[in-house]
Amino acid sequence: MNDVTDPVSGEREKVRFSSGAGECAAWHWPGSDGSCVITASGFAVTKEPGTDPFARRFHDAGSGVPAFDCRGFGESGGRPCQVASVVVVCEQDQSASPTAAVRATRRAPRAELVWLPGGHYAPFLDAHERAVDAELSFLRRHVLDSPVASVAFVGRG
Repeated sequence: MNDVTDPVSGEREKVRFSSGAGECAAWHWPGSDGSCVITASGFAVTKEPGTDPFARRFHDAGSGVPAFDCRGFGESGGRPCQVASVVVVCEQDQSASPTAAVRATRRAPRAELVWLPGGHYAPFLDAHERAVDAELSFLRRHVLDSPVASVAFVGRG
């Protein structure tokens, strides 16, 4: 990793890490409580508009947060560039059906599925606060307050 302090925010560092044969670009917010929430905007948008609002809230709650562009997107290397399958669950989503997320939720022992009103980009727009509140609640109940260290993945995109 090459760490460079981001002059814009002063809160996060710009970092790069190896991924396969290439590198991914990321931002890192240091935490204060020993927890870490790894965020990625998914395959529909880069870290700039996709992860900042979520990462800042997780950071404010005490977690260290790396937020990265997936390979082939944004500042990350990889080919082909900007080509993706679309993995989002929103009630009026016209881009991706929630069927796969519902099936995965039923199979995972501690999974929770939160239905958001709106279309494909609702978690980044009108439903942002509800989305990030649900994610923080999940992390507190299943990771931070858990007597046994555990790992959870909560994602968007």
